[in-house]
Amino acid sequence: MPRIRTARGRLRAQSATSRWNPRWMQRASPLSRGAVCSLLLALAQTWQGLLASLPKPITFAEPVSGQARHVTMTRDALLLFIIAKHFPERLRDIPQDVLTTLAQRVNDGYYHSLSAGTTLLALDAYATATQAAARNLALAEVLRDKRVHALELAAVTFPKTPFSEQAAALRFTNNSELNAYYTIEQSGFDRKPPTTALRKGFEVLREYTDASGKVLTGIQMGQQVDVHLKFRSIGRDYVSSMALVDLLPGGFELVVPSQEAQTPFLEASAENDNENYREDYTGWNCQVCVGATKAQMQYADMREDRVVFYVDATKDMSEIVYRIKATNVGNYVVPPAYGEAMYERSVVGRSAAGKLEVSRP
Repeated sequence: MPRIRTARGRLRAQSATSRWNPRWMQRASPLSRGAVCSLLLALAQTWQGLLASLPKPITFAEPVSGQARHVTMTRDALLLFIIAKHFPERLRDIPQDVLTTLAQRVNDGYYHSLSAGTTLLALDAYATATQAAARNLALAEVLRDKRVHALELAAVTFPKTPFSEQAAALRFTNNSELNAYYTIEQSGFDRKPPTTALRKGFEVLREYTDASGKVLTGIQMGQQVDVHLKFRSIGRDYVSSMALVDLLPGGFELVVPSQEAQTPFLEASAENDNENYREDYTGWNCQVCVGATKAQMQYADMREDRVVFYVDATKDMSEIVYRIKATNVGNYVVPPAYGEAMYERSVVGRSAAGKLEVSRP
């Protein structure tokens, strides 16, 4: 008589011919336990069959470019996760460059929410499957005066530690047989704003005008200024899901019209069953925008120090206009406007930084 061990004890699968009891068969609980036993036995046989059918060596996707890179990154991460989680004995059959490729994709910014999440799952499962291996990872910072200062790494899967501004270099030591990877994170603003524009599949331009559209050469305190953001895709006809960020210069505030934003929603019609919803959709009505918006916009986020527009870019120049107001006198640095495709981070554009002078009226 077969037995299956579970967390609650032992479940015994008995044939109906050995103990035929009509009352027993009419009870839901014994029938459920018997069904679970049958499913577990079948599942164990299926896992063994899948394990035997895995190819040697296990094939991962070839490097590709464009939007397809996210599909291959997600696929490779899920494949590594399944192998490390359920078939750890087959980790020796994966190609040597799999983890290097995953780390390179993360380092180059070729990821979005789904591929980033699956990559974290894969790396965590891989680290758990190989935790019995000997590890000896150390990190130290080499200061500008050539002194070496050791940095403490927590005993976790992804240790994180800060290093000082006096560090001229970081020194990694890895005495284990497993490859180790690192990433450096920085936050804040550039001390020296960029003076040249950046165009990688996307272009964004910005200019300041008065209400009549005339480019301003001087601004007085209290004056309202129209900000014109012009953007387009480069090298392709269409780029979807772009985040366009424009930081406000110091000494300025956002002018928000008093009327409330109106967001149109489509309703399915009985005639076409909403098949042409993309043609019917006119876009989100921007509350902060001035005049008719000449862009495919999904949403506009108004914050204290910036505005964020979520748009689609085409090869034709699109334009968004919003209004700011000078509240202080002085000379101010104008941060560059910045745009990035949310699901294809290699597509990015940035305008050049500038300067504004606000004088007394």
